[in-house]
Amino acid sequence: MKPQFLLLAIAAYAQSFSGGYQNKELRIELREAPGGAYSGTITFQGQDFPATARALNGQLTGSFKSGADSFPFTATVSGNTMKLSSGGTDYVLGKETVTANPLARLGAAPPSPAGFVTHKHAMGYSLRAPQGWTFNDNAEGIVMLPPGVTFDPSHANNPEMYIATVKDGYTPAEEAQFVQQIGASFQQNGAARREAAVFGARGGSIYRWDVRNPQNGQNVALDLFVAPEGQRVYVVVAAGNRDVVRSRDMTVRQILSSVSYTAPKVEAGGALADSTPLVQQWLTKLRGRMIRQMHAYSGMSSDKYHYINADGTYVYRSRSMVSVSVPGASGLSTGGADERGRWKIRDIGGRVFLQVQYQSGETASMPITQDERNWYLNGEKAFAVDPE
Repeated sequence: MKPQFLLLAIAAYAQSFSGGYQNKELRIELREAPGGAYSGTITFQGQDFPATARALNGQLTGSFKSGADSFPFTATVSGNTMKLSSGGTDYVLGKETVTANPLARLGAAPPSPAGFVTHKHAMGYSLRAPQGWTFNDNAEGIVMLPPGVTFDPSHANNPEMYIATVKDGYTPAEEAQFVQQIGASFQQNGAARREAAVFGARGGSIYRWDVRNPQNGQNVALDLFVAPEGQRVYVVVAAGNRDVVRSRDMTVRQILSSVSYTAPKVEAGGALADSTPLVQQWLTKLRGRMIRQMHAYSGMSSDKYHYINADGTYVYRSRSMVSVSVPGASGLSTGGADERGRWKIRDIGGRVFLQVQYQSGETASMPITQDERNWYLNGEKAFAVDPE
């Protein structure tokens, strides 16, 4: 349960080094890209030097080029002041201010409870949101914006933003890890206030963070609404100006309670994969194998086993353990799951999914992705091995 676009969007509300900073002798201008990368220009004594950098734990580390040579620099920001260090010299720079458009809306008033519209994502889940809201679908979720609100992921001053998503293969241990990861992306620590909540017929939790944006002094809120249902979890993230976001709390609860999921059935017999070349590569890699996923985090561990049998049948087994130890007390909890069904590998909008039809009638679509080193099922590192 680690949708990367959520982390990238939330990072837009954390500390940003974007913009221009200058003093009488030096100026730096930076533009932010996804993943904490920056590019821009350092101007010193009338000369421009291309610069690149990366942000980590509140510090910018990078280099600038002068001819064929590169020179390192670091920078930190406190409020509207940047301290830039290079070659043993420190420079204190002030942030260049940008005049806001006085006609721009900083967030619409809370919507009327009457008049909700239905929006359906291509992946098969749908929700109901107030009339006038806009929707932007991507491969992992729905970005929702109230009337008059825009969102720029490279900007630190977004008024508000809401994301809905559905993930399969849910476990409580993964929820704890995901909450920790969201908190770290938002404000460099995972502490959150947790509230038990009910979303229509679903029980769940709300995790809330509050932080002050050092760039503009704005009080920012991040609220994570989580509603598990079996091995599937429904999530809505709300982030932005604290007063505005919290004023929409009831609306967000209504949206989450309305989320539903319908996926096409995987019929017995027939082709086990779509005919696209990429899907056929994954079919060759996975058919007749077992996909194993192992996870351990802060006293919690889980093992998952997906048996992708050659005849199209599917078996899922998992084992999990949670241990707690505090002064004067300790505890241990274990659990597991055993599910069966049929599998198929699909190409949906150019992305590969392992689609499973369980015997219960429910269908799960788990994305298959890879980078230069590893591959992932449903956002978690995976290994294809011979069945045990």
